[in-house]
Parts: sequence; C-alpha cells; structure tokens
Amino acid sequence: MLRMRRPLVFLFLVGCGSVAHLTATPEETHAVEAVRIVARSQVDPKHVTVLSKVEGTSCKVGAHDPDPTEKDAMSQLELWTVRNGGNAVVDTACEAGGVDFGKNCFATIPCTGLALVLGPP
Repeated sequence: MLRMRRPLVFLFLVGCGSVAHLTATPEETHAVEAVRIVARSQVDPKHVTVLSKVEGTSCKVGAHDPDPTEKDAMSQLELWTVRNGGNAVVDTACEAGGVDFGKNCFATIPCTGLALVLGPP
C-alpha cells in the first residue's frame, strides 16, 4: 500500500506546476512606467474617470522560487491598470495572502486598487 501513496503524492506535486505571470509588451512597459499611484486627496473629481477595481498578485509557485514581494504585486497591478486603459491607481492596499490553491501558489501577496484615467488639472 505504501507503493500506491508515493505516486499519488508525486502526481499531486507535479500537478501544481505553474501559474501565468503577466508579461508586458514593449508598449505596455512604457505605459506602466507612467502609471501614478495617487492618494484620493490628489484626485480632482472634475478630471478623473474611474475605470475598475484592479488586482495584482505576486506568487511563489515552487518551493525553490523566490518569496512573493509587494513590489512585484504592484507591478502586476500597474500592468492591469494599463490594460484597462488607465494611467493612475488610487486606494491601493497589499497584504500577505498565504497559500492560494486556485492560483497554484504556496505564498502570495495580493494588491488591489482602483484604476483611473487622470486628465490634465
């Protein structure tokens, strides 16, 4: 019976292979660098369009992968902002997320925010 358990454990670990990490195109990379993280007090309601809630997650997939970082999660958040047509993010928050089996992550740091289009003041 011991022989049966080992292959099952191996298959379970192999099945937790990978999760997609967003990769920016060259155009997106330039736009992401221009995304501003702003406080609500810096937003002029006359010159803003609220787009949507956005989330970026830093994920540790394998035991030997680097630990997730807030910097990586914020980079993902900024990329999602660009992909939603935004140039700024407000109300950002990050937290240690722990294990996320839905994303095949042993450890996560999710960050959320609200994507905006800021117009000229």
